[in-house]
Amino acid sequence: MADETVIDALEDPFDTAPLMESKSLIAVGLLTFLLIFSFFALALTDESPPYLSSLETAESDDWRAFSVVAPVDTGINVYHDHFRTNETYPSWLLDGLGVNKVCELTFEGNWQERYDADKESCWNTLTATDIVYFPGTKIIGTSPDGDSEILILDDPSDGHGSAVTGAVLNANPQAVIFFVEGFSTEAVVAAANQPLVDVITTSFGAPGSVPVSGIERGTEIAVVEQGKMHTGAADNSPSPAVQDSTAGPPWSIGIAGYAEEGDDQKEIMSGSYPDISADWTQNLPNHDDIDGYHETSGTSFATPRTAGILSFVLESLRFEFE
Repeated sequence: MADETVIDALEDPFDTAPLMESKSLIAVGLLTFLLIFSFFALALTDESPPYLSSLETAESDDWRAFSVVAPVDTGINVYHDHFRTNETYPSWLLDGLGVNKVCELTFEGNWQERYDADKESCWNTLTATDIVYFPGTKIIGTSPDGDSEILILDDPSDGHGSAVTGAVLNANPQAVIFFVEGFSTEAVVAAANQPLVDVITTSFGAPGSVPVSGIERGTEIAVVEQGKMHTGAADNSPSPAVQDSTAGPPWSIGIAGYAEEGDDQKEIMSGSYPDISADWTQNLPNHDDIDGYHETSGTSFATPRTAGILSFVLESLRFEFE
């Protein structure tokens, strides 16, 4: 969770939520156990599973085995090579994700030249109700809060969302990305209400895991009512995740990180009671160029990497069992 991002206490429009049923909690718990077990199995081997090469090329009437991850964050640099693909998503997938607009991007020139070329045809036309597919990329994006200077695209002064999404794809390069720009309950619910989204990942909240109202009602809707998984970043300090509105709820998978490389303190960073500790330091795409990377650390990136691994496990199961 990025320390610099603070969620204001807001009135919760979903204060009439029903209590979770015990059966739902049991089902979520069993699925989480299976995926956590698979997470560690993948982490303990350097060999790719035997189905991976087949998974990458499998063709059928239903396209291929796939999984959809929804990062909820600052925005995303759709021009970066890290997010490019030669695949064209099938129309039924786009329809299933509610796409109502397509932006054909410019892929020549530097970042600024590409943005300038697409400003009139794409960026200046977007509204909060648009769900946009960017052909040539793995990104479908939306900005339901509608309160950023350039909707969906990462702010030139803040590349958090681009790095978060890069961490998802580092773990599962084949994941379909349903990117939601925003820091609100409504942004989380926008992902939760998408039938094809499998995993929602959030990397924001109050520094110190201060127990103030946050997005917990939105993640409850996502997991308990809509059957998604949610990975939530614990604070970057050793604050107890149990009090954190993002990583603390029982329906969420709280993520801490193991300090490594440039931050090698030989200790678990963040969250006295996390569910998982994942890669603290990663090499992730820049937000203001087309091919640059930077090393960065924190639970903000351990969390989406875990989401990517979970989606990888889901894809493998879907491929194996059709």
